[in-house]
Amino acid sequence: MALVINLRSDWWLSLYEFTRILHHKLGDSLIMVIGSQNGEPILNDTNTLVVVRSIDDNVKLSAAEAALKVNDKFKNTISYMITTEDDKETISKFIHISPEDWSDYEDALREFKQLLKENLGDELTSIIALPKGIFINESNVLVIVNEIKNDVRLKVAKAALEVNDKFKSTISYMIVDKGDHDIISKFREIGQVN
Repeated sequence: MALVINLRSDWWLSLYEFTRILHHKLGDSLIMVIGSQNGEPILNDTNTLVVVRSIDDNVKLSAAEAALKVNDKFKNTISYMITTEDDKETISKFIHISPEDWSDYEDALREFKQLLKENLGDELTSIIALPKGIFINESNVLVIVNEIKNDVRLKVAKAALEVNDKFKSTISYMIVDKGDHDIISKFREIGQVN
């Protein structure tokens, strides 16, 4: 299998930067960094595994600082786990586990849309869902509302939690108001509008 680093992808740039910072701080203590394909969570809600010779306070602090720097700089989020080179089980799981089972994605989307329509009513303008496993800014569903208010945020979050508890697929949403044309057009390019 070939390793493809897409330099136009924010995810790959952020993973590269995270690895570069860690290597600078930890040197030979850093054995490897394993990242998911597109920034999606793989194991315990993490998308990056940091493998070191041994875990100490310096390693923990260095990883936290690197993640904060990178997460401030890029649109996606490095969500990491630290383990030692002796932890073959975790390393193997991280390398070989399929990030997510998307077999029920259409059902999850259908239920999420229904809950939003019921709970938001006229506040909801439209929903744009991306194809299985595709994300923009770590989101696969764009919820477009007339105005972003706290009660709207809470209703959308509640619907997503309910759906994500019920299905294997994950709804990772972003809320925008109808005037946010840039992000809406990005989602429309590859998504399905409802």
